[in-house]
Formats: sequence, structure tokens, C-alpha cells
Amino acid sequence: MMQISDIRPQMKGITVKARVLSKDFPHSVRSKTGKMLRVCEAILGDNSGRIPLTLWQKHVFIVKVGQVVEIEDAYATEFRGITKLTLGRNGKLKIVDDPSFPSLHDLLEKIKEEAHE
Repeated sequence: MMQISDIRPQMKGITVKARVLSKDFPHSVRSKTGKMLRVCEAILGDNSGRIPLTLWQKHVFIVKVGQVVEIEDAYATEFRGITKLTLGRNGKLKIVDDPSFPSLHDLLEKIKEEAHE
């Protein structure tokens, strides 16, 4: 299991556990084949940092702010200087109950502290 701070653009086969810190409103896009797909972006966080995750289709509705997720076989891309995580076809996302994982409150407080440094 990786830390978010270890993720670099072009990496593949990424496995990470993180808490969902925020999530955008979903919107629709048209695929290359003309099918309408639902997509949104969530921000994941752990003690080491934060990273955007693109959610597609069913994951748009399953994933909620505050949940801990385990992601397997994701890949990282870079867009406008920001590294982003995507599941891809073989990627897996599962929601886990992990009371030992840093809380949403603790992670958001850490972000506030870093912003004031």
C-alpha cells in the first residue's frame, strides 16, 4: 500500500488507502462511442498528502465524503501540473471501515495548518 505523497505521474498499478475529503457534483460526458457517462472528481487524503481521483459511472454515486476507500490497480496522470489518480478498466475501489485511519476532521485540520505555514 502506497502513501499519496509517493504517487508520481505515469505510475501504474497503484494501490492506496485514503479518506474522501471532498467530491464535486457529477456531470455527463460523451464517450468516444457516443455513450453518455457520469463523471466527477473526488479529493483523497492521507497523512502524507492529497490527490484528485476521477470517479466514473457507479463510483460517482457510491463514494461519499468522509469514507475510507482502498484503491487497487489505479494509474496516475498529470494535467496542468497536478497529478491525478484514475481507476481505469481493471482498477478496483472498495469502501472500508477503518477506525484507525485519520479522521476527516484531522486531515482537514492538517490541510489548514499547512496553508498557514
